Amino acid sequence: MNFVTLDFETFYDKDFSLTKVTTEEYIRSYKFEAILCGIKINEETPYWVTGTKEEIKKELQKIDWSNAAMLAHNAMFDGAILSFVFDCHPKVLLDTLSMARALHGVEVGGSLKVLAERYNIGVKGTEVGNALGKHRADFSAEELNRYAEYCVNDVNLTHDLFKILAAKFPPKELKVIDLTLKMFTEPSFELDSLMLESHMYSVVSKKEKLMAAIDADKETIMSGEKLAELLRTLGVDPPTKISPKTGKLTYAFAKTDEEFNALLDHSDLRVQSIVAARLGVKSTLEETRTKRFMEIANRGTMPVPLKYYAAHTGRWGGSDKVNLQNLPARGQNANKLKKAMKAPEGYVVIDCDSSQIEARVLAWFSGQEDLTEAFRKKEDVYKIMAGSIYLKPAEDIDSAERFVGKTTILGCISEGTLVLCSTGWKPIETVSLEDTVWDGKEWVCHQGLVKKGIKETLSVCGMWLTPDHKILCGTQWKEAQLVEQDENILSQALETAVKALPLQAKPEEFEEGQCRKKLMTYVLAYAGPRNRFVVATNRGPVIVHNCGYGMGSAKFHSQLKMATVELELEECKRIINVYRATYAKIPELWNQAQTCIKAMISGSACSLGLDGIVSFDPERKGFKLPNGLWQQYDTLTQGTNAEGYLEYSYKTRKGPVKLYGGKLVENLCQAIARCIIAEQMVMIAKKYRVILTVHDSVGSIAPIAEQKEAQLYIESCMRWVPEWATGLTLDCESGVGESYGDC
Repeated sequence: MNFVTLDFETFYDKDFSLTKVTTEEYIRSYKFEAILCGIKINEETPYWVTGTKEEIKKELQKIDWSNAAMLAHNAMFDGAILSFVFDCHPKVLLDTLSMARALHGVEVGGSLKVLAERYNIGVKGTEVGNALGKHRADFSAEELNRYAEYCVNDVNLTHDLFKILAAKFPPKELKVIDLTLKMFTEPSFELDSLMLESHMYSVVSKKEKLMAAIDADKETIMSGEKLAELLRTLGVDPPTKISPKTGKLTYAFAKTDEEFNALLDHSDLRVQSIVAARLGVKSTLEETRTKRFMEIANRGTMPVPLKYYAAHTGRWGGSDKVNLQNLPARGQNANKLKKAMKAPEGYVVIDCDSSQIEARVLAWFSGQEDLTEAFRKKEDVYKIMAGSIYLKPAEDIDSAERFVGKTTILGCISEGTLVLCSTGWKPIETVSLEDTVWDGKEWVCHQGLVKKGIKETLSVCGMWLTPDHKILCGTQWKEAQLVEQDENILSQALETAVKALPLQAKPEEFEEGQCRKKLMTYVLAYAGPRNRFVVATNRGPVIVHNCGYGMGSAKFHSQLKMATVELELEECKRIINVYRATYAKIPELWNQAQTCIKAMISGSACSLGLDGIVSFDPERKGFKLPNGLWQQYDTLTQGTNAEGYLEYSYKTRKGPVKLYGGKLVENLCQAIARCIIAEQMVMIAKKYRVILTVHDSVGSIAPIAEQKEAQLYIESCMRWVPEWATGLTLDCESGVGESYGDC
C-alpha cells in the first residue's frame, strides 16, 4: 500500500475562508478553487501539481487510492477536498493533527507550526499570507513557484512529524482516526429537504407568535434600559461591561459582546428572538440549526464532523458548526432534525447504545465483583443490598426493605433554590412529602427533604450548588463547575430542561452575587425512578441529579425518618456498616485515587484499579490507558482551601477544574469506556459502515435485506469486552429505521 502525504493550497479571501464558513460549505462552494497540491509518495521526493480542476483531478487519479493511505495535517480538510471535488477515495486516512491531540492533550497547540518547532523538524513558512484574495490566474510564475515551495515544505514537515508521532501511537487508534475522518469525508446521511422546510416553517411561526405575545416594539428593543427590563421579565440577568469611553458600568448589548451574543442560544425562544432583533440577526438557534441542515441538503449528503480526542477523557467532540453531540436528545425539534437524516436508498440506520457503560466500568475497575456479576445477570442491585442487610434472598425483599437498601444521596443544592412542584415553584427547603416534583418527564414523588449542612457552593446563573453537582446537558450529566465555565454547555442544559417542561412556568428573579460562597444545602431524596428534578436559574430551568455516594449513620437515620421509616440509630449504624462492607471496593478505590493524586504532585509513579489497569508516569505526567494513549495531568497544582485543607486542580482553557479521588476515578472510567467503544466501533466497521458516534452510541448503516443480521452483529460487537478488561460485563440496546430519528 502506498503512503501519500498531501497538502492542498486553496483560494481564500476576507469573506471566503475557513474562519467565515464551515469546512463543508467552503469545499462545496462555487467559489472553491484548488490552486495547487503538494504530493509525496512514500519516501520519494515531493512534487506539486497545479492547473484547472480537471487537470489537477487527472494528476491525482494517477494514484491508486484504493490501495493508498493518505496523510495530511488536518486530514478532514484535505480528505474532503479529495472526496468532494476530485472523486478520489483513499483506503485509509491518517492525520497528524488528531494524533498530536491524543498524545499531547487537548489543551496545547496542535498547529503544524507549533509541532514542527516542538520536534525541531523544520520551520513552517508564511507564504500563504501573500495568497489572500488571489486565484491561480492571479499568480505570476515566480509567485506560484514560491507558493509551491511553501506547500512542499508543509508536506515534508507533515511526513516527518508522522514518523515521529507514529513511533509512540497505538496502531488500533489509527483505525479509529480513519473511521472518524470518513464520517465527514465519505458521508452517508441524505437529508430530507421537504421535512426540513416544514420544520423551518413551524419554528418561524412559533417565533412570530412568541414575539407578538412579547409586545416589544423597535423602541424597546433598541433602548438599553428598556431592553434590560424586558430581559429581566424573561428571567435573564442583562450582561454588563465597563464602558471603554466612560469607564463606568454599562449594558453589554453590542455585536462584539460575547455574553450578549451567547443569548442567541438561550433555551427560551423569546429571549433568542429579542436578542436576534437587537443584533439585526433574523434567525434564532433552532432556525440557524435547521437552516444549516437545509443548506447542506442543497449541496449534497450530510458529513458528520467530529473531533477525534476532543476532551480530557478522549471523547469525541462536535466541530464545523454541526455538533450532533449537542443535538437535543428529546423533544419534537430534536426528533424532526433526526428524522430528516435518512439512510441511503436501500439501507437502514442502526443506532446501538451501550447500557450503563460507565457504571459497569466502575464496578469492574474497583474490583467490586458481586456488583459486576449483578450487572451481568441484570439483577436489581437495590434488592441485593437489602438482602445483605436483612439476611434473606433478594427475591423476598419488599418495597420498604428495598428503599432501605438504596445507597445514600448527598445533597448539593442550596437553600432558596426554586424546585418545580405540581403547585408551582417552591424553595427547596419548603418542599414537603406532599409535593410532587417534575423530573423532566413526569410528576414524581420523593422521599423527603434531607438537610446536608453548610457547604461551599458556586453560582450557575444565580442558582447555588456544590461544584460537583450534576446537571443534565442533552444526554450527559455534567458537573456544575463545568457548566458554569462553558456557555455552550450551559445553553445545552437550559435547552434540555425548557423542552422538558410540562408548562411555561417563569421562576422568580434573584441576584447572582459573588462567584462562590458557603450556604446551607439540601436534597430531595429519591425523586422518582430517575433520581432527578427541575430547579430554576435566572436564565431558565435546568434538570439536576441526586448525586454523590455514602453517608453516615446519623444522616441515614434522619433520611429514613423523613421518609416515615422509623429505625433505631444503632440499627442505622449496622446498615451503614453492612453497606460499606458490601460495596467496599468502590470507596477503597476513591481513597486509593486520593493517595495517587498526592503521589502525582510529588512526581512519583502510581497505579489505580483492578490489577493496576492504569498507571501514572511522572515523566509523562499522565495515566497510561489500556489503548496505549494517555490522560494528561501535566497542569496539576496543589493549593489550600479556606479551611486550611489541601485541594488539587488542573488547568483547562475554560478555567481550573478541581481534582479529588472520586473525580479522578470518574475521569479514568470515562476514558476506559471510550477505549472500549472505540474498539467496538472498529469491530463494527469490519462488516458495516460506521457513520456516527454520539456519546456511548454508535450509528451504522446496513442493507435493508440484512438488517436483522446486521443488528445482531452490531449488538454482539457492543457487548464485546477487550482482553485487557476480562471480567467486565457489558450490555446494549439498539434501534433500526429509515432515518436516525426512527432509531
